[in-house]
Amino acid sequence: MRLLHAERYWIVRLSVRLSLSRIDQHPLISEVDDYSKLLRELSVNKYDFLLLDDSIPGGEGFRMINRIKACQSGIAILVFTDLDEATFGRHYIEAGAEGFLSKTASLDEFYQAFLAVASGRTYISEKSKKGLLTSLAGCSTDADNPLMGLNATELLIADMLAKGKMLKEIASVLQVAQSTVSFHKTQLYSKIGVQTPFELYEVMTAHRSGIGQPSCSGPYQDNLYCGE
Repeated sequence: MRLLHAERYWIVRLSVRLSLSRIDQHPLISEVDDYSKLLRELSVNKYDFLLLDDSIPGGEGFRMINRIKACQSGIAILVFTDLDEATFGRHYIEAGAEGFLSKTASLDEFYQAFLAVASGRTYISEKSKKGLLTSLAGCSTDADNPLMGLNATELLIADMLAKGKMLKEIASVLQVAQSTVSFHKTQLYSKIGVQTPFELYEVMTAHRSGIGQPSCSGPYQDNLYCGE
């Protein structure tokens, strides 16, 4: 099995390599540290498995899954994340990832997730399962986390806004008109109950690593292709 690890931090890449060496003495692992390098690597070399840092520099949130699958349709993707599984996991699974796992998970759970995805199965943690079930039920279960009421597109835009991206930049990433992004911004500000970028940043920071259970929203899909 050929594995590609896309991760911003060298210490995490090293830790993963050492951890995988315990179950495979000679793992075939290639590594990249930003999204543009990931796309270039996928356009040149064939891989069976991608361990993906969802916050990799230059990344596009949930949209990365469709673009990666457009590059290599057969690749299995395990998202390895700093984000809360309950809030964000369901969106990545709905987008087509085979697994979504927090970096705070135990080593045993990491092995469980890795082996499940590597064998062609989907890995969904307990927190992500609750989010998916809640989404299917079409209801909201956590009034304390305003992010739960956002759909996938709004959550993606909120995340980029909180990271300081301008409307024009977001429109370019999403390949939509700036007015469309502005509309979604107005909608998500209203849903979250904020009025300024700083207030949005505070809410995203407070809930990014997660508390509570998610609410309903649909899958995010697009038509992006491999490469620049």
